[in-house]
Amino acid sequence: MNLNPRSTVKLARIVRYGAVALITAWSLLALASYAVLAAISGWMASLNAADGWIAWSGQLLREVGGPVIGILWLGGTLVIIGAMAVIRRFAA
Repeated sequence: MNLNPRSTVKLARIVRYGAVALITAWSLLALASYAVLAAISGWMASLNAADGWIAWSGQLLREVGGPVIGILWLGGTLVIIGAMAVIRRFAA
């Protein structure tokens, strides 16, 4: 794309601020998801073992919920950074 230098600098600044805003929003969403998952898994795990699959599901969520959310957060962050790098490359 052929932009004048002033437009290129402005676009790069917008992309930088947009990347920071997207990563911040994505991180807050991941933290909120983790908090909700912890609350739900705690409630489900506190049920009696006689409740069957509900108590088992709560224990499973407690064990694997954090790492799954961490992996999804990392993947989303890398996608955001990659998209911003591509946008910056096309704008240059």
